[in-house]
Amino acid sequence: MSSRLASLLVQEGRVSAERMAEAFQRQVIYGGALDTVLLELGLADEPQLLDSLPRASELPLGPVGKLLSPMTPDEPGWFSPGLAQQFRAVPLGGDGERARVLVADPPDWTQLLELGELIGRRIDAAVVPEFELAWAMECIYGSPMPARLASLRARFHPLNEGAVEACDWEPTAPVLVVVHAVETVSTPLPEVDLATLRAQLLDSDPAVRHAGAAGLIVLPPSSSLRHLVEELRSELVGEEPLRRGYAAAALGELRDPVAVPKLIELLKDLEPTIVDAAHRSLVEITKQDFDLSRWRWRSWWDRNRSRPRTDWLIAGLLHKSPAVCESASAELALIADSRFCYHAELPAREREEARQKWTAWYKARP
Repeated sequence: MSSRLASLLVQEGRVSAERMAEAFQRQVIYGGALDTVLLELGLADEPQLLDSLPRASELPLGPVGKLLSPMTPDEPGWFSPGLAQQFRAVPLGGDGERARVLVADPPDWTQLLELGELIGRRIDAAVVPEFELAWAMECIYGSPMPARLASLRARFHPLNEGAVEACDWEPTAPVLVVVHAVETVSTPLPEVDLATLRAQLLDSDPAVRHAGAAGLIVLPPSSSLRHLVEELRSELVGEEPLRRGYAAAALGELRDPVAVPKLIELLKDLEPTIVDAAHRSLVEITKQDFDLSRWRWRSWWDRNRSRPRTDWLIAGLLHKSPAVCESASAELALIADSRFCYHAELPAREREEARQKWTAWYKARP
């Protein structure tokens, strides 16, 4: 799911938080990229998405509404349709050093790095709506578009005549270099029915809970939101087992540090699903993982409870788990004005260099 795109559209007042939650729920049920779901629901039009996708993905916009020329295996930058499916990237050309590809939002930086290593070229990526990526797959490889995406594209672009000889965009920096973060607009968000969101967060239907969490994480701080978070914390010690688990998961989505002590205590709950929810949320909030050892979690909490959570994120960059490293890096990229050279598979020395850059950035903040 593209939380960057969702946040941008909600913050700019283009889609309400309630309707974005509806879009997330539809995405959980039917799949597809968020831009596809927004177009299907009529919550955004194509010009809005073409404006927002490059800023959300931090990539230039690729060619849209064009009939692309097929490629042959002897052309620079070509790679097999199997790799294109695996990495959700379609080649449009290149040279001996780089391959120019189209991707959908959100881009997977780790996969783009891996693709570049496999084909021996630097990846220059551009973003397009999901239906345009499927169209590019059909143009380049002859792979028929899925009916869902073909129908959506037909609404915006009737079949074009002629082929485009070159699809130019300003090459993005290699994904191992700095990628500049999105500038967001501080537009007041519309009023949201927090009672409805609370009910969704504690609903027995997983899709409804996910939709509630998606709607909640795009909201700005407010006294009403703080009250809702306090209610969720109180549910952690409530008598209903299911609500304890649902509240634990929601507080993890909100990255609520205050909930950490109560989440630690839930690790001894008799219900395995609650233990799992508490553990997952502890990892999301702290960017550490001590499995189900309450003693180790308490020891970490005693040492770090007074430190800003940004310190936790920076420390998480050196965790032994690649998933924790990537999660910490993604959160840092959302709050900083730059995304430093980092991914979880880098050698330890390079990850440490990236951590030092993040630390220097944090200390230099006003």
